[in-house]
Amino acid sequence: MDIQLKKRALEEYNNPELAIRRGGVNGNAFWNIQAQAFMYCPSFDFAPLAGCVRYLFEAKDETGKTYTFEADNSYALLTPVWDKLAVGQVTVCVYALDNDGNKLELIGARSFHKAAPFTGEYPDKAVDYRTCAKRAYDYLLTIPYVSDWAEGKYNTDYQLGMFVTKMNSAIIPAMLNYAKLSPENAEKAMAIAKNAADFMIKVSAPAGSPLEGLPPTYYFTDDVDNIHKHHSVVSQRLSTTMLIYPCSAGNAYLKLYEETKDKKYLDAAIKIAEYYKANVCENGSWHQMLDVKTGKSLVPQYAEPSPICGFLYWMYAVTKDEAYKTLAENGMNYLKNNTLKEFHWEGQFEDAVLSSHYSNMTHFTASFLIKDIVEHYADDEKKVESAKEMARYIEDQFVVWDKPLKYNRSSDTKEWFYPSAVEQYAWYVPIDSSTASVLATFTNMHKLTKDELYLEKAKALANSITRMQNKENGLIPTHWKTKDCIQTGGDLWINCIIATANRLFAFAEYLDSLK
Repeated sequence: MDIQLKKRALEEYNNPELAIRRGGVNGNAFWNIQAQAFMYCPSFDFAPLAGCVRYLFEAKDETGKTYTFEADNSYALLTPVWDKLAVGQVTVCVYALDNDGNKLELIGARSFHKAAPFTGEYPDKAVDYRTCAKRAYDYLLTIPYVSDWAEGKYNTDYQLGMFVTKMNSAIIPAMLNYAKLSPENAEKAMAIAKNAADFMIKVSAPAGSPLEGLPPTYYFTDDVDNIHKHHSVVSQRLSTTMLIYPCSAGNAYLKLYEETKDKKYLDAAIKIAEYYKANVCENGSWHQMLDVKTGKSLVPQYAEPSPICGFLYWMYAVTKDEAYKTLAENGMNYLKNNTLKEFHWEGQFEDAVLSSHYSNMTHFTASFLIKDIVEHYADDEKKVESAKEMARYIEDQFVVWDKPLKYNRSSDTKEWFYPSAVEQYAWYVPIDSSTASVLATFTNMHKLTKDELYLEKAKALANSITRMQNKENGLIPTHWKTKDCIQTGGDLWINCIIATANRLFAFAEYLDSLK
């Protein structure tokens, strides 16, 4: 990487002007109350002491050195000492001072990991990106849960098949793509896509039921005692539906309709879209979790509507029904007026607990909004600046360039692979699809700004994915947290390897477009 880019990356790492949505100013909330690590200089929600106008900040880093500075408020940025602190564990204590500079009392303390900056000094790719992606697609046909759909069989041996909508909605477009990539396997790939879709339609809520046409978030056959059924979260949700998932089935149906022109797939997509149209909330989003039998909302949280919006925009493109476009636009307004405004990037997953504000943040919605800005608002300077801030947030909270925190809520990190990206606060481990998602975000930021530093960051993550691929069979593991994951698959999630391969293909095409 160019030496000037390396220099600028370090300057940005230490630049207080790039602090991310600083809390306590301009009405901003402290979004980082549950954050474990920071790459850019943070500030914290330490409550002021009444009548006090001076505060002492003491920051002790992993080497044992302590650095201090004074500030006129209790939530000051750590700028005066940030570039001095070593990468690793940092503990900050803040004291109220009297008029003579003496300590009155400790008003707050916070420990966190100071994350390593981007240096550009990472290993090269193992193979070219298209080869890596194609081999990952080849690997899919060796997975019984995938290949058995060619005969119309739901393979119950794959434990994560319980998330049938999530898995099949990824498999269907992947097989349609694979049919073109591998003509010799086209017939089998098409059979897999059709049968996987037909099964989702078959197990969807029946006509006349409250959730008519919606495929299930959780699905079990009567004769299988799936261990994931006893997952502490899943076991409480077996009779529920999360509304962020039917839209993924709708996307798969639309893709299949485009390829086959079989109207039953369009009809299945329309049923899902019509449910969203009939059940939208006043704020433009939808309820997050519903009771399957009654169709009633079970929780106060709303769905994170970005995937729903994407589906409804596609429905509008196919059907020209203006109602779908309006629904999508209202959903986007919800994201901008709530999610972005509050900087609350809530993680919503079928196997994760529901979260309160800022307790389980993730990167996916910010990436979606960045993509929207790239596609529709590239000439809007204010929105471009917003995209830059969201990209910094994603890197700050979810990218590991080097030396991860020593331990987190999920595991010891000594065996982690990186550069990589973690998924969410509640599952703070490096994931292939999260790495690929951030790769796509940096690619979009390069499209938007033409800043070469974004492209170098994208390449570093893409190269890492190629090095994680099993050279013998094409597997890209899901969880990059153990030394044996390249052989075992890291508790393979089929939807993740598909998303990773798709984004590698897209990155290869983007690089070609720059030539």
